[in-house]
This record gives sequence, C-alpha cells and structure tokens, in this order.
Amino acid sequence: MNLPNLITLARIAAVPFTIWLIVAGHLMGAFLLFVAAGVSDALDGFIAKRFNLETELVKYRCALASRALFGAAD
Repeated sequence: MNLPNLITLARIAAVPFTIWLIVAGHLMGAFLLFVAAGVSDALDGFIAKRFNLETELVKYRCALASRALFGAAD
C-alpha cells in the first residue's frame, strides 16, 4: 500500500464523518473536513504522478472518493 492509496482511503473514510457533522449541525467542522478532502485529492494526485505511483486501483479509488465527497468525477 503506497501513500496515495492511504490518502485516498482516508478521504473515503471521511465521508460518513462529514455527513455526521452536517446532520449534527457542526457545519464549520464539515466545511473544514471538506476542504481537507479537496487538498488531499490534489496531494495524492501530485504524489502519485511525481513519484510514478499511479495504479489502476488509485484511479478507481480517487474517482470513488471524489464522487462520494464532491458529487462529481475527476
């Protein structure tokens, strides 16, 4: 498991927590987690490309994580 995979998995794992924050009325916390997810999306893409760590699995996980958090594909 490489670093981009771990970052992407963390982003996917953050989805239920983000939803819980919104439902509980902690909108600032949800917003900050959402921003962190956006930064992590750019970061894992940069690391994967810079250090030639791209895999098919990363591409599918990134698409899943983006759809889950942002409602759109990469």
